[in-house]
Amino acid sequence: MLKLRLVAGVLAALFFAGATAAQAAPVADAYFSADGRDARGDAIGADCTRSAPCSSVRKALDFLKANVTRNPDRDYTLAFSDRGGPFYLDDTLLFTTAHTPAAGHFANLIAFPGKAPVFSGGTDISGSFKAATLPTNGAPACVSRWLAPYAPLTNANKTSWRYVGVMWVDGRRVQQVISPRKGNPWKTIPGAPGSPVGASVPSTLTATFSAGKPDVSVSDLSKIGEVGETIGFNSSVGSFKWITRYWILSKSAAAGSGTVTLASAPNGLPRIASDSGTSIVQDPVQSTNAGDRTRLGGVNRFPVNGDDALSAYNQTDVKIQLPGSASQSSLVPVESAEPGMVTVNSHLHAWGKIYGGTGYRVWNRFEDLGAGGYAGELYTDRTTGALYYTPRRGEDCASIKVVIPRLKQLLRISNAKADIARVGGKLGAPVGNLNITGVSFQHTNSTVFTGEHDLAGATGGFMGTPSATVLALTPSVVTIGAKQVVFDGIEVTHSGGAGLYMAFGSSHITLKNSRIHEAGGTLVGSGTAVEYYLKYQHNNDAGYYGVSDFGPSTKSSRADLSGCCQTLHNNFIFGAGEVSTGASCVSFVGLLKYEVTYNSIHDCTSFGLANAQSHGERGAPYFSGLYDPYSYESNISHNEIYYCGYETNLDGVSVPGSSMANDFGCFYSNGPVDGAGDGSQQGLTFSYNSVHDVSSGAYQTVMWNGRVRPHGYDGVLDYHDGNISFGLTLHHNLFYNRAKVNGYTPYANRLAQHTGNLRDKIYNNIFASVFPEGYAYGADYAIQLTVPPWDFRWIAGHPWGGAGEQSCGLAEKQSCYVINNGVLYVLKAVCDKAAPCIAGDKPPGCAPGETCSDGALNWTALKALYDPVLTATRNIFAWQVVNSQKAGAPQSGNEVPPFSQFFKFDFNLFYQAGETLVDYVRLGKPPTSFVDWRALYGQDVHSIVNEDPNFMDLANGDFNFRAEGRGAPCHGGRGGVSPACALGFEPWDYSDVGAREGDRRTIAEDSRAGAPAKAEPRTDRP
Repeated sequence: MLKLRLVAGVLAALFFAGATAAQAAPVADAYFSADGRDARGDAIGADCTRSAPCSSVRKALDFLKANVTRNPDRDYTLAFSDRGGPFYLDDTLLFTTAHTPAAGHFANLIAFPGKAPVFSGGTDISGSFKAATLPTNGAPACVSRWLAPYAPLTNANKTSWRYVGVMWVDGRRVQQVISPRKGNPWKTIPGAPGSPVGASVPSTLTATFSAGKPDVSVSDLSKIGEVGETIGFNSSVGSFKWITRYWILSKSAAAGSGTVTLASAPNGLPRIASDSGTSIVQDPVQSTNAGDRTRLGGVNRFPVNGDDALSAYNQTDVKIQLPGSASQSSLVPVESAEPGMVTVNSHLHAWGKIYGGTGYRVWNRFEDLGAGGYAGELYTDRTTGALYYTPRRGEDCASIKVVIPRLKQLLRISNAKADIARVGGKLGAPVGNLNITGVSFQHTNSTVFTGEHDLAGATGGFMGTPSATVLALTPSVVTIGAKQVVFDGIEVTHSGGAGLYMAFGSSHITLKNSRIHEAGGTLVGSGTAVEYYLKYQHNNDAGYYGVSDFGPSTKSSRADLSGCCQTLHNNFIFGAGEVSTGASCVSFVGLLKYEVTYNSIHDCTSFGLANAQSHGERGAPYFSGLYDPYSYESNISHNEIYYCGYETNLDGVSVPGSSMANDFGCFYSNGPVDGAGDGSQQGLTFSYNSVHDVSSGAYQTVMWNGRVRPHGYDGVLDYHDGNISFGLTLHHNLFYNRAKVNGYTPYANRLAQHTGNLRDKIYNNIFASVFPEGYAYGADYAIQLTVPPWDFRWIAGHPWGGAGEQSCGLAEKQSCYVINNGVLYVLKAVCDKAAPCIAGDKPPGCAPGETCSDGALNWTALKALYDPVLTATRNIFAWQVVNSQKAGAPQSGNEVPPFSQFFKFDFNLFYQAGETLVDYVRLGKPPTSFVDWRALYGQDVHSIVNEDPNFMDLANGDFNFRAEGRGAPCHGGRGGVSPACALGFEPWDYSDVGAREGDRRTIAEDSRAGAPAKAEPRTDRP
């Protein structure tokens, strides 16, 4: 077994280093290449041999299953070659418990030395394109009729092909035409900026139920899914519940009025209506997260500019993209259009209000293809099957290599009931004991393009909600209920949806030495607890572990739910959000423990690395009874995370702020990370990372309340959110923004935004930024570190305590405090009633000087338990403002208690280039001078204000200290002198970040335009 593991490890190293075919091939139990021939048998040594390899990955899994069934107590190695080209898959590969060896043994799927074998979900249609001109504007085009025999390309036309909205030309992603193009200012909705416009157009699609009968009458069958797909309703009618998905078992006709029969699971028994009544049918474009769905109507008809949403070709294939109130945008199909007005089809999850001046983009309008001289885009005519591509300079239509996607998912490693029913295996057992080494997974489609009715709600589009950050689109590779899986030296790329999800009840999953890049959604997701998975896809029944057909069948232990012990090491992860701009590059949700080291994470349309461990998100129906995930002892170190809020334009250049994302962090954390919200475990350590170049929306932004800003808001380098960000330790990190990136001006906001600090330590970090011309609010420059917890809403039965508790004492401190508006109270506490209340920090009815009653704040006890809530020492805060406006200065956020009992700031350096800082600003409060901040609040007593830290080049991101200048000698890094070093600050090697090989040389990455200037120059990045 050890020998086989070593073979797999060597193969991964060769793949990642760019090995050649001259190196020795591995010894394997079976061999596969696309130009081979599948054997009838599955005997080791007789079938699928090195001299006569088999040809399909399907055969490989069948071979493995047969041998594991005969003898599970050994390792198995299957070797794949790139000889003969990619392995084109005919369906999603399923690896279940039937393929899983016994404990202590592993299945190894490895690559021959040389180029990585490709598992492709696409089809090569090279040679089918001919030179032509577009019928809309005469621009040059390449036209393929390869799809014409399958037309019309509708969901109802059940062929193997539906619709192509993304493809790859000579390895480069080509997507539906967008106007304006990525990297350009968005259009704006007509009307006075900030004034409500538009109206609600109710849906006429209804379902009628008859008590005691299985048949449900639908007013227009053409507007719902097909047999095997799902349907949902706007309101409950007896046994049929709102926002719950039901599977269509039968359909009386393709169009017009008619009936359907429904089930609570695929191929389940017909569901009988318990009551009679009528409900509106939900639009298929819904939130990924069922808890985000709504039955409230909103604005879905609003003005646009001229005829820019009107098309003479397939009008309902046109889509409108609108930025959301935060990081997530929405992409919704057009139902009808006329000059100056558009109606989109999302009646039930539309926008509460739409304001004049709001940005928007138009997707997939044929008239925009080739306009303005743009090239490298596509349009598929759904009616005729014609596929149009505008060639780039020098491309020849006859010789371009084109791959179009067919599958939405390539590999599912799963112990779900539905998957085991298809290929066999044991329910309730973990799937895994699997190493995948050196394989490239490529070419997937998305229901956003095909229009298939997706359980995730991304049918022809998607709604921008918080869950879109985690998972809006189907991943190319996913684990469900898996344990002991290692992805080593793999690649996941050319994804129509998301990339790789190591989640859904999975634990002990490792991704290392790999490249995950270019995806429609999130690139890498890990640790999503099963309750989130149920919200995502399986809210059709009680939804508990083991009940849902598609959720993990593993026993619901806390570790299984939380996804223990994931590892990401030495990976390149870049190019998220090609379709869903709210998607993060890397997301962790409900993950127990994880290790993230030496990764290069960049080109993210919003979040770079998002960690969400919130205990408060339990509002969706049918999810009570599940554990809250909690996190502890995790480590994020030596990563480079950059270009957050950026989009890649048609020329491959990263453009800051083009995605119009707001309210997000390049590093983002939400929720406790030191146990069950009680500090009982060691927390998350974030250290020796370089986080840089974040940008909120670069163009005019209208907020959810109608407030108009010239640019976006809350694009933050270091963002601790949710007002319950407990247990973080940040040290030796470099957070910075530069003045210019790739010739563009980024619009970064706060250097840091921390809310809900408990048990947080922030020391020996550099926070630095250049703020551009055009900022209108001083708060945009803030260093917001001391916002205490606030507005925590108690939930009955919650492990932190709740309304059902009768009393609690100080010994039960973890569950007996309530946090509200920046003030900590004891919840129905049995405590020292003689302790005096403090002015401004008291419950209703407790005046200054009065003795505290039950529910009042016992400062003495809480100070002993939580002193200090936050420490921030030996940090450098330095920034430069391009215009002459006075900066906001450091911010304390909400009012802190008198004398700041729970915070400790000291030995820091504060500096604004060209300005003299006078005040320490408090959010929403009159400014406090630094003199009073020190004398009255006891903060920053030894800190230095208004002294240059002596960086080499703040504006361009070189934070090594000069050898000469004011200050003390510095120890560590490149040395130099700085006044900060007199306070105990220690520099370090700022370049020791990002993906590397074992010999510490950076691995060659795909060329991306505009690589960032480094704090310590490296010559190995292209």
